[in-house]
Amino acid sequence: MNKVVLPLHGGEALSLVAKRGFSLNELLDFSSNTFFSVRDLTQTLASKTEVELGHYPDPENFFLSSALAYYESVAFENILATNGSSELIHLIFLALKPKKVLLIGPVFSEYPRACEIFGVDFEVYTPPEEQAFDFLADDLKHIKERSFDLMIFCSPNNPAGATYLTVSELIEQANAKYVLWDASYKDFLYGESSFELYSKIIQDSVLNKKLLCLCSLTKFFACPGIRLGYLIAHSELVGRLRKVQNFWAIGSHAATIGQVLIENVALYRSYLDELKILKKKFHKTLLETEAFDNLLSGPSFITAKLKSRKSFSINTGSYSFFVKEKFLEKGIILRCCDNILGMPPGYLRMQVRDEQSIQRLKQAFLDYLSDIC
Repeated sequence: MNKVVLPLHGGEALSLVAKRGFSLNELLDFSSNTFFSVRDLTQTLASKTEVELGHYPDPENFFLSSALAYYESVAFENILATNGSSELIHLIFLALKPKKVLLIGPVFSEYPRACEIFGVDFEVYTPPEEQAFDFLADDLKHIKERSFDLMIFCSPNNPAGATYLTVSELIEQANAKYVLWDASYKDFLYGESSFELYSKIIQDSVLNKKLLCLCSLTKFFACPGIRLGYLIAHSELVGRLRKVQNFWAIGSHAATIGQVLIENVALYRSYLDELKILKKKFHKTLLETEAFDNLLSGPSFITAKLKSRKSFSINTGSYSFFVKEKFLEKGIILRCCDNILGMPPGYLRMQVRDEQSIQRLKQAFLDYLSDIC
């Protein structure tokens, strides 16, 4: 059995308030990976949404699932709404009972965690760092060498940011009974050719008994607090997962707000140009700090590799974790990627935020580098 140290997720603000005595007002959280520009929009829509609390939730989430089906241009029976992507991942392992899994790295921490919980052996193949972890045609040979019950990949990738253009080949050539595609960040691609490519593959997935597409409302709609994810797959696969799902897995509050968010997707898409502008400015700002060797641009974040400081020694832990802890002393939360499977040491993931936050982060890096030189 492979053993891993289970990593923490990003978005640690509330945990730090509870465990380390911070107040929310003093924390600047770059560790999240949601669409920062639409945070106020989500809060406004949610606050105006009336929720029926006097009745039990609909166990089939008819209205939410219907909205999701319409949004994805698939049938109702090809959708399964879940309590976040984490629940969906565990339902897949529970229903399909894989014994051997291939993970394409870098990989979201819930996948190796699920392997450990269900006692599943797994292997990891990560595309080279030199090609920005993008899965290219030359990498296909690595997924054919051995057979697996389940192959899992994420594109756009978190935390590497790569958007695979080989998704169709990955699915077709995988030597696996089932393929799970984590497409949690696909909505950020709207307006690009890759969005059209991905949409076509997802719509065709309902005819493919091998493919499961995992999707999330959390990232694009900036609603991590209500926990909403969903599966798009052949009706037989959806039925198998539905049988093992807990009754009332989604509360009325989350289901009602989720439906409202989807119905307002055009509003959210109108903020994508702002995100692109902020991401370019953030990229330029991080380069100006001279703290990093390599920058990887993700859908809603930038993942950056710290320059090696060989003359600077620490007694325990990694250099990037040390930097994370130093910045936390200033009230700035960064996501250290050292404990993400497939990710080389030294990377920090940072959310694309507003200009004021970006400038505060820049100054913090400049101050830090001045202190250690």
